[in-house]
Parts: sequence; C-alpha cells; structure tokens
Amino acid sequence: MAEVLAKDATLDDMVFANRNKAYGAYSLRKEYPGIITRALIIGGIIFTLATLAPTIISILSPVEEDNTAMV
Repeated sequence: MAEVLAKDATLDDMVFANRNKAYGAYSLRKEYPGIITRALIIGGIIFTLATLAPTIISILSPVEEDNTAMV
C-alpha cells in the first residue's frame, strides 16, 4: 500500500490498488481524458462544418445569370 501512496499516484491507482486492473475499467479510466478530447475536437469540427455549410455551398455553386430582357 505504501507504493500506491507515492507522490505520483493518481486516484485511479489508489482505487485499483488491490483490484484486477486487467478487467477493463482501469484502462477505460486511463484512456478517458484522451477520448473526451478527441470527441470534443470531432464534435467541434462537425458543428463548424454544419454551421458553415450553407456559406460553403453558396460559394462553390455557380451563379446563374438571368438573361431575360425587360420589355
């Protein structure tokens, strides 16, 4: 238990000190910050593209000129 209470021990290390770390919950808790960061970046990109989609479509689509003459 003394090695778990070291200065660089995280809460996850303390919680899983005498437990089965191979079960899966330990690895999920270790990977969680990276997963959240990736999800926020992907969500931000999708939101930005969805917000800017009408502007991008109007810029990329050709403008049709009205060639009818007023009489």
